[in-house]
Amino acid sequence: MLHNVDKKWLKIGMFILSLGVGLFVFIANGSAATLPDNNDYTASTGTVRSSGVSDTGTSISTESPVDIKISDGDFTLNYVDKTGYVSPDGSTNKSGVSSLTDSSGNIKLNDNQLMSNGNQAYTGGFLQARGKISIRAVLAKTDGGNLVSNMSSGNYGVMVRVEMPEDVDASAMAKSIVWDQAFMMLQISVPIAGSPQFPMQFDHHVYLDPDDPHAFFLKVKGIPLEHSERYLFPSNRSTIKLARFAQDGQDFKNNVSDNGDSITPTELGTSAAGSVDAGGSIMSSWYFLPPVYGPVALNGTIGYSLALLQNANTFSWLIGSGFDGTANINFYIDIAKYNGNLADSSPNKQLTKGKLMPSPRADGKINLGLKMYGSSQLVDPFSINSSGTNFTFDPGKSPVDYALVKKDQVSSGTNVPVTSTVKSWNAYASPWDTRSTNKLNTTTSSWESVDGQKTELPNVSQTDSLVDRLAKLDIKLDGLMVNAGKGTDAAGTDYSGSQNGTVGAVGANRFARVANYFDTSKLDSNGEGALSSAKLSVDKSKLNLAPLYKTAGTAGKVSLATDASSTLPNTSTAAGQYVYYGGKSTLPNGDTAQILPAPMFYTQGTIPAPTTKFDESTVTIYTSQLASSKTVTVSGSWVDDYANQDSVSVKDSVTGNSANAGTNLTAASSKNFALKLSSGSVSGALNLGTGSSLLGTHTLTATITQPNVKLSNGQTVTTGKTGTASMTVKVVDDSQVANVSMTKAALSNGKTVTNLAVKNATSSAAGETVTLQSKLTNDGTTAITTPVIQSDLGANLGYKGNLSVLVNGVAITTASATTSGNTLSIALGQTLKAKDQVTVQYQVQVTSPLPTTGVTLSDLLMSGSVLKAKSNAVTLTPIVSGSLSLTSVPGPLEFGDHDLPTGGATYGNQGTGTQLTVVDGLTSGNGWTVSAALTPFASGSAQFSSAGIKFDTGLNQVNADNTNVAIATQANDSTGYWTKAYPNIKMVLSSGVYGAKRYQATMTYTLAANVNPT
Repeated sequence: MLHNVDKKWLKIGMFILSLGVGLFVFIANGSAATLPDNNDYTASTGTVRSSGVSDTGTSISTESPVDIKISDGDFTLNYVDKTGYVSPDGSTNKSGVSSLTDSSGNIKLNDNQLMSNGNQAYTGGFLQARGKISIRAVLAKTDGGNLVSNMSSGNYGVMVRVEMPEDVDASAMAKSIVWDQAFMMLQISVPIAGSPQFPMQFDHHVYLDPDDPHAFFLKVKGIPLEHSERYLFPSNRSTIKLARFAQDGQDFKNNVSDNGDSITPTELGTSAAGSVDAGGSIMSSWYFLPPVYGPVALNGTIGYSLALLQNANTFSWLIGSGFDGTANINFYIDIAKYNGNLADSSPNKQLTKGKLMPSPRADGKINLGLKMYGSSQLVDPFSINSSGTNFTFDPGKSPVDYALVKKDQVSSGTNVPVTSTVKSWNAYASPWDTRSTNKLNTTTSSWESVDGQKTELPNVSQTDSLVDRLAKLDIKLDGLMVNAGKGTDAAGTDYSGSQNGTVGAVGANRFARVANYFDTSKLDSNGEGALSSAKLSVDKSKLNLAPLYKTAGTAGKVSLATDASSTLPNTSTAAGQYVYYGGKSTLPNGDTAQILPAPMFYTQGTIPAPTTKFDESTVTIYTSQLASSKTVTVSGSWVDDYANQDSVSVKDSVTGNSANAGTNLTAASSKNFALKLSSGSVSGALNLGTGSSLLGTHTLTATITQPNVKLSNGQTVTTGKTGTASMTVKVVDDSQVANVSMTKAALSNGKTVTNLAVKNATSSAAGETVTLQSKLTNDGTTAITTPVIQSDLGANLGYKGNLSVLVNGVAITTASATTSGNTLSIALGQTLKAKDQVTVQYQVQVTSPLPTTGVTLSDLLMSGSVLKAKSNAVTLTPIVSGSLSLTSVPGPLEFGDHDLPTGGATYGNQGTGTQLTVVDGLTSGNGWTVSAALTPFASGSAQFSSAGIKFDTGLNQVNADNTNVAIATQANDSTGYWTKAYPNIKMVLSSGVYGAKRYQATMTYTLAANVNPT
């Protein structure tokens, strides 16, 4: 700063200095160099300089009249919750700064594994370095005004080299240092004159060490001032203010003494106008003869110090060999702003970014190396005051502002011991499936290799992340998460895998992999491990984990303070549940330190609900079967792989009565049940009622209840799952059966059959439509009123209509068909008189896949609730898809006894088997052909082949020469049940000589799929 000069330019020797803002040009010996802008910061920010070292330049001892020498010092390193002034010995702490570590150096965690600042372990917080260095300040014997100008320019200071732990990125420190919370105080002791104070600051620059990426330099220097004085009797006036108030105001306020008192005048830190003091000696504004002072000396401790320097030569004893003093330094590194370690290759450096740096040391401590450099060890590489005659500089442009550590002095700085109270992490949780079978590590990491394994668990939503890894537990292969061991086993013991009717119990230990950031298996001479990209896992014997079990509001997002604790075991399938792996690891020196924790989210599979079914969907029971306390038994089965205390009960829809069909069922129990049905109270039976409540349709509902399941660690978990099945029971009064004959049949190609193969339904298409026929005759003498034919179609058939009813051969229009559930009811709409004959035809279709055994249908003739007659049964069986078979062929063929013919002859078939039936389930191809081949007729050794069989007109004759001849062909597939009768089969005998014998031949029928279209 220019002192008592009001000019824009000042010429000094060969140098021309521009007082403008920004860069200026330094000219010497015909060359030019661009000077750095040292004002490129704000009160709370700093910038990075590429190097804090120079091998050329003029010594600061030459360019500044204040030569500061470092003798010793002492610092402590702490991990704290916030910033604020704390005296070097910790006795003054008005801001309430609290340590995040305990007396052993371990971070303090609450029950939610959170630090006192509310963050997860090692996350955020501040590294606090505070201490005191002893200095000796030697003033050059020069005019006092020069000393004042030098102080006003801030042209005094020292540098410090900070060596961070291995792998720390020093270039990130400019962003991480809390510049506006750096506290200073430089105070020297002057005999008689007291203890003047000089305002100091970090210059808001981080100077990198070009030879060590983990180290950087900081500069501690004077804050530039502006001052002016006026002599006006009877009072003088002194004005002092900061040259860069917006940038340096906070730094000035942070000049605090041991007891917390601020440097004065405090107005310098609160107002750009600074401080004005009027009064004092009438002799001079600078008067300084204790106890009489001028206004400068009375203008706070800053004015006092300026006045002392102004009068230094007046009191030669002030110069001497220098003054002893102390410099207090208290600064913070904001861990939340730390960008992460150099070798951290995790996505977005999530392993170390915003976290306390890992420690490679055997004792787990994280520490700083400090070296201090005095004036004689600093050089101005631009030599802007090489003559040592200039003492006035603009802010940021003094030699000390440009000063760097002389290259040959880097290793010669004064070592300042730092006592660390901080243990950091080396071991970090890296959840990974350690199970030997059914490993859930389904992805590959691009950055993490532990014990040579690059596989990893998948993530909830991120990619290759450590903070939302996901274990997808299968209920059968893995089981449910638990936090209790079996018997005396420790919590976390793993019992994965469901077996023997128990659900697997997944213990947290299964995924509890912890890896070391530094390889501490071998230590160097400093007791530190090596940096390795291939990580090694920590032996489980050296871990004491304390996992938390919680449920996040959002899957993949951990909030330990608000996430609810999970009650385990549970059956939740939500994705928000997680295990939070925290705890301690044993260090190489035998102590312990908290690991860097990590969550593992998990999903659980669904425990299958039990199922049950009845063996039959519909049962008809007659009152005679339930008379006199008799019972009818219905049966069924159930499935529950994890049955523990299951039960099966059956309830009747009509009476509301229930009965147990099985209790205390386990996975080892029989899977079948049987239940007796009764009319009235019978021990152990389900009472279907009596009288009118007994008759009619009952729906029985079987319910299997699974109250809980057992886990392989001995715990049980409530499930409350159920499965149901129903069946229809029709109770029919058979006490008044009439004299009625009743038959039922299926029609196929005009023929009636009682067993019919039909085209089955699929999941996407209905199956074959079948015509059914019922015939009945009232052979009695009593008319039957309101006759209704009932048939249970079951669950696989549907009524398709085309109802036709003939009474005594005459079609009637009074008949109608209705369905209720699976029951088809055909009401004749008129009285069935004695001797009446009735023929009923209708169609049903296969609507859902038939069971392989088919369905059996029969008819009941009802009059109200009274049974009058029952029919035979008709069975419909499904044609197997892709099959092709012959189910009946014409034969045996019988042609009778005849006189020896004298010429050719034709004989008719006297046998009754004339039906050819093909069951076609082909799904592709070109249809099928049935051919017949006939052997020669023979009787003993006599035979002839001069004959053939004619199946029908239009068909070729099958000659008795073993030649295949087609007798039926279909060009399309899936014809279903195909049948045809051949009623006119004839044997054609050619003329010849025949002996009187009984001749036989063999007819062979062949069914084959067509190879080519016909």
